[in-house]
Amino acid sequence: NNREVKNIGIFAVSDVIAIGILKALNTKNMKIPQEAAVIGFDNIDFSAVTEPSLTTVSQPGYELGAESVKSLVRKITGEYSDPEKIILDHELIVRETTNKFVLK
Repeated sequence: NNREVKNIGIFAVSDVIAIGILKALNTKNMKIPQEAAVIGFDNIDFSAVTEPSLTTVSQPGYELGAESVKSLVRKITGEYSDPEKIILDHELIVRETTNKFVLK
């Protein structure tokens, strides 16, 4: 199917996958973000230096690890045995792969 696709938005589960998507879109000569907006998830260092730079959701890596260890210790010591729901803060880092006006 050679149908032309334009004006799409892609949210990838990681920056590494989003960077692969950017590469694929570039090989198809799609204009980013005018024809295809891309957002990743992780905020790895490399996402700031892609061309164009990648919009991403930054997750608190240190806090994620610390909360995981605390939860594991509570499980091991028997302090808490039921599944826990822990929500950590995140931040949208707007860069060149998205239209800044659309994200407001």
